Amino acid sequence: MPNINLLINDIEKNLFSLMHNAPFLFLNFDDKNDIVVLKTYLKNIEIINATPKVRVINDLWNSPAIGEVVPVKSVLIRHDGIVVWV
Repeated sequence: MPNINLLINDIEKNLFSLMHNAPFLFLNFDDKNDIVVLKTYLKNIEIINATPKVRVINDLWNSPAIGEVVPVKSVLIRHDGIVVWV
């Protein structure tokens, strides 16, 4: 996963700065905050509601690191940056 900037509670942060607190990071890009995680998994997953700060061209996210990407509603990332679920 590239180190994109995210808008979280009106504060801009880069992705890599968030990846130190839990083994897994679940980024919710959807406007709805209806993410349900079983209580036993909450100690291993940090859930963050965010808006990606990427350029949108022709309804695609444009990232310098990976090019054009179809927008997603959420992504689960391991602490080492590997995407395990979209």
